[in-house]
Amino acid sequence: MPRLMLFDLLAAQGEQPRQMVLPSVLPEREKLVPVSATEVDTADAVLVVTRDTPPDQKSLDRLSAIAANGDAPFGKAVMLAGSPGIGVEAQRRALDAAKAFVFPRLAALIDGPDGGATIGAQDLSEFCAFADSVRHFASGRTSSERQALDAVQDGTPPLWLNHLNLPTTDLARSCRFYIHVLGARYVKHLGADKVVLNLQGFDLFLQQAEAAAVHPDFHFGLRVDRPTLMDLAERLPARGAEIVRGPGPRRGPYTISEGYRTAFYVRDPDGYLIEVYTPEQEMLRGLTA
Repeated sequence: MPRLMLFDLLAAQGEQPRQMVLPSVLPEREKLVPVSATEVDTADAVLVVTRDTPPDQKSLDRLSAIAANGDAPFGKAVMLAGSPGIGVEAQRRALDAAKAFVFPRLAALIDGPDGGATIGAQDLSEFCAFADSVRHFASGRTSSERQALDAVQDGTPPLWLNHLNLPTTDLARSCRFYIHVLGARYVKHLGADKVVLNLQGFDLFLQQAEAAAVHPDFHFGLRVDRPTLMDLAERLPARGAEIVRGPGPRRGPYTISEGYRTAFYVRDPDGYLIEVYTPEQEMLRGLTA
């Protein structure tokens, strides 16, 4: 979970800072942790409370120093929060110069009755995911590798999700779908009624069953790069795969409003919902190209 630092440009210019309230967007044990200005180096992400007036150069210099990440090649994740105004572009330029990863959308501040302000829970939740992707990307480790390392450091043995067992009403039909449509590799049979396939290192077990009851909220995801995703979206219908809307905003490939993730949903012959999506790191690599 990323550690978050609050930086108020108004306070940086010598004025009274606003009292900031972070909504609880995560379980109690995983709340975002505000850190003080003396702990800048330990923060993974910076939430900048901005204003609609131009900041002075001293404030911009402080912002750049906070957003930078020492001698590392990548800066921190930063979200600007406040009202659109003349000062926002100057802040974005300062952050770009510091090689920071700036959240693509300006977050809204919700004024409180006591003169304080709250960041919208949805904005903060999305920034949290964005910041976590930046952290994994900058560390050079994948999310699963980072989590395994954290587990070892905490004294907890790392556990790896190894396989998924899917009941199917037609074993041969499902094998054809996952092998010829999605590119799975056949591994072996486990008796007459179960087949083991492999998808890029993850084992998929298909088991013959009288019924395959699919919960409407169940789905699993396949991560690909964007060119592969667009190619699959074009080729899958010709192979008999049904592309559906799923939880997405529309049927077929879509890119979420923040612009760092593209996805679509498809159903297998038994009705299991499969999400095909790009990792958030694809956007981050684009920013550093």
